[in-house]
Amino acid sequence: MENLHKKIDPSVPKKIAHIGIAVKNLEEAMAFYEKSLGVSAESIEKVPMDHVEVAFLKVGETMLELIQPLNEKSPVFTFIQKRGQGIHHIAFEIEDLQRRIDILQNEGIRMIDDYPRRGAGGHDVAFAHPSSSYGVLMEYVQSEHRGEL
Repeated sequence: MENLHKKIDPSVPKKIAHIGIAVKNLEEAMAFYEKSLGVSAESIEKVPMDHVEVAFLKVGETMLELIQPLNEKSPVFTFIQKRGQGIHHIAFEIEDLQRRIDILQNEGIRMIDDYPRRGAGGHDVAFAHPSSSYGVLMEYVQSEHRGEL
């Protein structure tokens, strides 16, 4: 019964919001996922700050985020050059992003973002560096900006 009265920490991830997949050609990748999974893009947008164009496809309760670099300035361009196309990051939905950043930094986890910044869909996001998370780029997405992430 003790767990019923325990306050839930709003910085603890609620679910996997999306899985980011780096692609060279967004249209080709969307066609593949639409054909192979029977789903279509729910939204497509450019994120100028990151020099990318993204498409979100809903699969059950999770989204796939297809990410195409727009130029060589994009970190996704560098990722594809080094590792090829494929899974780029896993995003976790949380309610209190700054608190999560503070907790991670206090635990010695290297952050790419020390403060929340605006990402796709107008969400506040922050990334933990893969060197601190067993090679996985982890994104934390604040849930209050949009119903689906």
